Amino acid sequence: MHVDFQHSDLSNQESGLQETLQETFHFDESDLEFNKTGKLSTPQMTRLVFRALGPFLGLVGTAVSLGALCIGLWVAGPLSLKAVRIFGKYLFIGLGAAFFGVIGLIMRLLMTSGRVVLLIPDLMEGKVTTVSGRMNTSKSEEIEDGLSTFTRQKTSRWNCVIKGEYFEIDEEGFAFLQDRSGSNFKAYVAPRSRFMVAIEPAGPEENARDPFKFKS
Repeated sequence: MHVDFQHSDLSNQESGLQETLQETFHFDESDLEFNKTGKLSTPQMTRLVFRALGPFLGLVGTAVSLGALCIGLWVAGPLSLKAVRIFGKYLFIGLGAAFFGVIGLIMRLLMTSGRVVLLIPDLMEGKVTTVSGRMNTSKSEEIEDGLSTFTRQKTSRWNCVIKGEYFEIDEEGFAFLQDRSGSNFKAYVAPRSRFMVAIEPAGPEENARDPFKFKS
């Protein structure tokens, strides 16, 4: 038996698709025009910086919160000692949770720091590359290092997959693309860090020449 799975072309089938893609993935027509010439737009560069620095900003926020707590206890003086006697158990639980949370953030920073380093030349050059083909979505759940190791709380990650390459997206983008899995899309990507900055429907001529086939 020989079965051919044909690629679906959405480029002319779904009215308003591109506008919805732009709204969901936070880019506009001007950004897309830059991308089509192989360049990053200035707003996209700004968004990439905040996206890459997200874990670092989270660590700063946690550090500020812990610092504020320590200063508050020091200023309170004797009252803080009395509070520790009364609520000591819960206070130490909270401090322990915060400590493991910081450890988790540090581990995440170590894992993402390489990608941040790769983003620097991407921003300096201001270029994008494209990946076109049949798109699928992928969702995974994992327990990160830190407090989650003890609480067993899982963190969800969402991706769109084109030609075997995984591009991280948010839950809203995942929900939108999931219903269009198997269709043709073109992703605009920062060359080294592989952050996806824009996406649009792609016609069959922009995909791999050999269709996906299953034989038995």
